[in-house]
Amino acid sequence: MRSRSITLRWCALLNLVTSCHSVSSRPHVQTLVKPGQELSLRAALPTDAFHGIHELVVFGDSVSDTGRLHDLSFGLYMPPEIYWQGRVTNGPNWTDYVCGALPCRQQNFAVAGAPSRLDSIPMRWFLRPLDTQVDEYLSAAPRTDPSVAVIWIGANDYLSDHEMRPDKVRDHIQASARVLLQGPVQRLVISTMAQLGSLLKSPASAHPIPVDHYREVTRAHNQNMRALIQDLQQEFPSKSIALFDAYEINQATLDRPDDYGFTSTTEACYQGDYRGNFYGKADFCADYFGVKFWDYTHPNSRMHCYYAARFLLSLHEAGWLQTVDADKAYAACRQLP
Repeated sequence: MRSRSITLRWCALLNLVTSCHSVSSRPHVQTLVKPGQELSLRAALPTDAFHGIHELVVFGDSVSDTGRLHDLSFGLYMPPEIYWQGRVTNGPNWTDYVCGALPCRQQNFAVAGAPSRLDSIPMRWFLRPLDTQVDEYLSAAPRTDPSVAVIWIGANDYLSDHEMRPDKVRDHIQASARVLLQGPVQRLVISTMAQLGSLLKSPASAHPIPVDHYREVTRAHNQNMRALIQDLQQEFPSKSIALFDAYEINQATLDRPDDYGFTSTTEACYQGDYRGNFYGKADFCADYFGVKFWDYTHPNSRMHCYYAARFLLSLHEAGWLQTVDADKAYAACRQLP
């Protein structure tokens, strides 16, 4: 299975390098984003609420990527006409909303497609797995407290290898978390994973999505992340380690979409691939913030706003923020754009 997984990644790389596309007739996602949209949650925090959180260090995959895969692929993946400023969505992502609210600066090492580990050396250059991201940070970081570091990763381990065991992914994340906690990181957040069983099937996919399998690995992965936080806190009692339950807020929007302003959770607003090639008509859906999925795998910017609101509440629950007005935060997300 490992050789098959590496072969698939090599095929993806070859496809990436040899593909090009025309952008002349495309709509442009920039027209969907209002100026200053990343500041939408600022009113939910009083000006003195952030306890010195001036920096957010992010390790992860496409849900957190602020344009790194676009840059690493020389612009062939995540074209900014389709994916706002190279983010894998149609506007600011959750890290933008968080740092717009606090405010803080980002050190963002997340790369779309990144798993927790990756053996193929050529693909490590493009996808930068978690251990590589941590090495990048430590090689460049001063040995001082970065305020808050976040690990949100794991989905690609399971999406690229259906035989991947959740306990193995846990071991990978635990090893990287230990490296961070042995270094300058004083406050670490580890996230649960959104429900993989809710992902959509694209027309380019030749195989059915194994929904039951994805639901089970999501359950096991998230159980492991909660246990991992407890284990790390015992191992590093002088450090602070908190849970960001991304699964919880994502599931709420799936169970009660109307409450969160979503009119559809079963279709993609942009129906095309990661290089900007439409499968049919070259246009976005009309309700570009009501349709929860921007593409077949990734949420739109309104959902990212909800993730950010829940993340800020997690910081409050950990005692790192004095107060967050949850009602005001969620209302701001519902009112987007």
